[in-house]
Amino acid sequence: MKMKSKTWVVSVALVAVCLLCLGGVSARAQDRSKVDFSVDYSYIAHSLTAAGCSGGSFISCVDPGLQGFKIAGAWNLNDHLGVQCDAAYHAGNHTINAYAYTESGSYSYQSSTRESDNITTYTCGPKVTERVGNFELFANFGAGAMHVFEGEISRYAETPTEGTATAAISSEGSVKGTIFGMEVGGGVDWVHHRWGIRLLEVDYVHGTGTLNGHCTINCGTTVETFTGIGKANDVQIAMGVDFRFGKK
Repeated sequence: MKMKSKTWVVSVALVAVCLLCLGGVSARAQDRSKVDFSVDYSYIAHSLTAAGCSGGSFISCVDPGLQGFKIAGAWNLNDHLGVQCDAAYHAGNHTINAYAYTESGSYSYQSSTRESDNITTYTCGPKVTERVGNFELFANFGAGAMHVFEGEISRYAETPTEGTATAAISSEGSVKGTIFGMEVGGGVDWVHHRWGIRLLEVDYVHGTGTLNGHCTINCGTTVETFTGIGKANDVQIAMGVDFRFGKK
């Protein structure tokens, strides 16, 4: 069975178990909403390792912080237990290195390497909530899928004293794939009737599975394509607004 198929099987199984277990909890009189929905600004400190991330001519996979958004919906089964599904997207472009050299009376040389990254995660799982005055503390666990893309382009420009100036791409490569993903964490909301503010949510996000790499220019001693196991170990921070609908 392919990793992508395994991802969805695990996700569906996890949600089914949550519904069976949590649905059996006896409901009591409660004043909380039936459905919660949040829209958040999100920042992720991304770290990807894979066979193609060698730091050589293929692709270096230097991953700084990426910005994006996260949306989440939770079905509350009672005052404390629910099932949450969320999706998050993060992207960014950054310069890995830049170099300039000028030799008097000869030529000037400049080079730079840019990397573009984007990560999309989809997870579902249980959510535990505790109300303390106007604040709501929560913890959540989810499993599902993570789509990862890392692309890198190196460019150079040379200006000789005599002759024609040159500018070209010296190397280009990418790593991508859809792998198993999971997240675990929690946070705190300030609640005011039918809306609230997500003051802070911090999650550990993990991904593992098969990634595919492709080198198109100046592959050096590395192969032009590869398939190997990749891993992501990230920290995600989110803040935003909550909306609450219905009553139990």
